[in-house]
Amino acid sequence: MKLGYMGKWPQRQRMGDFKYQEIKTNLKYPWLIMYGEAGCGKTAWALNWLLEHGEGWEFFSTIEFVDWLRGAVRNELSVNNIIGTAAEYPLMVIDDLGNEPVDKFSNFGTVYTPREIMIDVLFRRHQAKLKTVISSNLTTQKLRDTYGDFIYSRMKELSTWVRFTGDYRQGKPVKVEVVR
Repeated sequence: MKLGYMGKWPQRQRMGDFKYQEIKTNLKYPWLIMYGEAGCGKTAWALNWLLEHGEGWEFFSTIEFVDWLRGAVRNELSVNNIIGTAAEYPLMVIDDLGNEPVDKFSNFGTVYTPREIMIDVLFRRHQAKLKTVISSNLTTQKLRDTYGDFIYSRMKELSTWVRFTGDYRQGKPVKVEVVR
């Protein structure tokens, strides 16, 4: 059961302008959380990370994850097995955390929301201390409000946090700052 990146791989971005190598080299924690407005280059960073990593990784946007999850549930797979699979990859990129749909679905009589499942995946990856790269358009306070103090504290414990500002797609300078 593999999630898989479904889109086209973009051309490799020039990351030197964004302090990419400097930050990548000096990471102190197994998790990297990149946050900021849309268009700052967070996803490009994440994809470059995977291209350099090689085998044993998984990339998905939260919307792709929910689509994959719904398909697996329709095929009568257990949500616990799905979460277990998602939590086992040595390196996982979760793109656009906080953008998962809020609707509910049931699996073997239990009702779930995509956010509840995402929380479980994050918790299991935290317990195993597996490398996890997260991008989000949410501020740190919105991440805390959305996922609760329990998950937020675990995210803080294992993560280097990088704030992105600007919009490289519109030719505006992008600033990248390590905040923890």
